[in-house]
Amino acid sequence: MLDNVVITTNVGKVIPRVARGDTFTQLFIPITSDAAGNVIIRITGEIDAILTNFYPIGDSDVTADWDITVSDSLGKEIYKNKAVPVDGDPQIINEAIADLIVITCANMGNTKTAHIALTFSQTSYKEIKYNPVSLADGQLPNASATIYTHRDALGVEITWISLFNTNTTAETITLSVKRFGSASRLIARFVLAQNESGQLVGPISLSNGDIIEGATTTAVKVDYLITGNAPC
Repeated sequence: MLDNVVITTNVGKVIPRVARGDTFTQLFIPITSDAAGNVIIRITGEIDAILTNFYPIGDSDVTADWDITVSDSLGKEIYKNKAVPVDGDPQIINEAIADLIVITCANMGNTKTAHIALTFSQTSYKEIKYNPVSLADGQLPNASATIYTHRDALGVEITWISLFNTNTTAETITLSVKRFGSASRLIARFVLAQNESGQLVGPISLSNGDIIEGATTTAVKVDYLITGNAPC
């Protein structure tokens, strides 16, 4: 749902061309780069939708690949690519959006005109129901590695990470969260004796592309189970 949407760029307020289907709304936004070849697009309003994809449309004088970053209302980067081809395939986002989108385009060339097309699903993420599910299970490696990656337009809430030491000696365990486009952040550390268990209790909210990482002293000696509330 897109209501009362206002779009501004470095040249002021712009009016997009709008196309609507049964399941989507598409905005074609005219843009003009500044002398450094950059454009910042701000989209505000009553936004309750899923941004499924976008693609740049070059006019006759725009041929170079663009550098594009898409951020949400919290300033989190939900997409970043330094070589987006003009008039190429749609760039997949699949991210729930509310209130504000900021799109930064660079490397367009001095005062070039073009368009960018944004496709939104008609699904309201506020109406999506969440159910408890098992998200991942396995055995921890002895160096920090991905144990769960969230791949969904809608977020997930990690409610429980269960750990059990099957080794005959103590194991030191670390868990981290790596937000999409960011660095790993340590969130928990356990030292478990033989046959001892530990639990990390959430909630921990993850967005599309966010990762849970884990490691222990000895590979394949600590079992893990990740549960959460996911959209259904």
